[in-house]
Amino acid sequence: MLASRERGAAAEDNVQDRAHDRAQIAISRHCLDAYLGSYVGMEGNPAADLWFCDVRSNGEPVPLASMLSPVAAPLVWDAAFRQRQRELLARWATQQKIARIAAAVRNTLGSVAPCEAQAYFERHLYGPSGWEFKLTLFPLPTGESGARSWTRVYGNQPALNPQERYLDLCREGSRFRAIGALRRQRQPKVIVCLGTRNTEDFLRAFGFGEARQRQHVLQPADQGKPIQVYADGPTTLLVCPPLSGASGLNSDVLQTALGRFIAGFM
Repeated sequence: MLASRERGAAAEDNVQDRAHDRAQIAISRHCLDAYLGSYVGMEGNPAADLWFCDVRSNGEPVPLASMLSPVAAPLVWDAAFRQRQRELLARWATQQKIARIAAAVRNTLGSVAPCEAQAYFERHLYGPSGWEFKLTLFPLPTGESGARSWTRVYGNQPALNPQERYLDLCREGSRFRAIGALRRQRQPKVIVCLGTRNTEDFLRAFGFGEARQRQHVLQPADQGKPIQVYADGPTTLLVCPPLSGASGLNSDVLQTALGRFIAGFM
């Protein structure tokens, strides 16, 4: 009984110690802006012709101490990364859906041997010299599917609260500027933006504010899904429904159809 109490007290002390450690780290707005303007929330090969952009990350929360140092390069899914994450990869549903789209692009173009979606996910997605690059507009995550609330994770950081202050910092600070500069430098052929509710943010971040819109209806089956199409120089930007939800591109058929549509701009 005594041992159990001691273990419980020790666990409580550890929680308090971690909370105290977190409280000692206060990230300045300047440091946070520099961090957000780096490669945080970016994966794969920025030299690729095909880019994907999501609104937010559903990964695990970023340790506060890491925000003191900008991320120097995008995360790549090389052999070492896949080995480290082998138990988690099967649970990354959004990434598997992106792999299905990317595989459909590749298979439609026909320049290399066909590759099934699962094999593409397991072997090729976000490789160091791969076919695609992925970004997020607002890269600080709160856990898978937003399981942890913003205030619970970042509540003791004045520069991040309320959450709208953080979103405005991304929009008006170095995050959106860095995304736009990277697009102008690399000039991808296609940028696939996932989430029509954030259309204005996508256009602003990538510098498509003056581009004219035309609409395409993706309709491989009975129900069509609207795709907004913008062009600026050599780059086409597509604003698509998200990859989940009742109104999203939530089926293998729709994701494959999107890949075939993308291939027409490559």
